[in-house]
Amino acid sequence: MGRLWQSKILAEWNGVFENLPVENMIWENQAEYYRAIAQSTQNTDSGIFVEFMLGLILKALRSHVEQNDTVNDTVNDTVTSILNLIKENPLISYDEIAKALGKSRPTVSRKIAELKKQGIIERVGSDKNGSWHLTPNSVVF
Repeated sequence: MGRLWQSKILAEWNGVFENLPVENMIWENQAEYYRAIAQSTQNTDSGIFVEFMLGLILKALRSHVEQNDTVNDTVNDTVTSILNLIKENPLISYDEIAKALGKSRPTVSRKIAELKKQGIIERVGSDKNGSWHLTPNSVVF
């Protein structure tokens, strides 16, 4: 139950944690996991366990960054370009983004939908008269 709450709290705090493989992380480090629980219990100090879990989370995030840096630079370049265009002009439309990037409207719409789902950007107002805003979750690893 604790693992479920841990995953839920992290995912709600920042979308980057939404697919954090907590079960896999624990399975790969099972002996250390139970040792951290035992030490925390023995010392009545949850900090020992929290530090252990934070170390696993940091390791998983670093691995994710390394994989994403090498797996699909074209997709990452498109996303970065979209974010830069939005930063330059929050009133920019889907069609203007597509034209600036030389991409199709459906491609741009898909990438923007992903950014919105990840909580990185949000649209305030209508597609015609609204504007884009970077959210507090726009921290990208």
